[in-house]
Amino acid sequence: MSVLPGHRHNLMLKSLFRRDLELTAPSIPPVTNALPRLTGKELLADHTSVLNKVEALAGLPLDFYRCYYEPALYHYADFVQQLPASESHHHAIMGGILRHGLEVAMIALKLRRAYLLPSGATPEVILKKQDL
Repeated sequence: MSVLPGHRHNLMLKSLFRRDLELTAPSIPPVTNALPRLTGKELLADHTSVLNKVEALAGLPLDFYRCYYEPALYHYADFVQQLPASESHHHAIMGGILRHGLEVAMIALKLRRAYLLPSGATPEVILKKQDL
């Protein structure tokens, strides 16, 4: 049986990093007075007016919007939960970072409307690729 070049070294590395110890998760006591973990959909339920503006500014067919924008927005909301954006400044309230992120998305979409992409393309190509 022939050994591939570097194969012996790979076996040595694997043996060095072998885990014979059984890892167990530490026991974590229950947290009292904590905020519940909500889904992105639940968190965005209070932001329908902003979401409607984002959808309108995106200017995409509904299928594209639901395929690309909605999952990203739900994942973002799920990640930030009800965190404030700061301790004592702009959006320093529960859910402030979510509100701030949605506002930034709205502003970015407004700014994007000022540009025809791809840059320097003919109107036909721009129309054909507008959803991309």
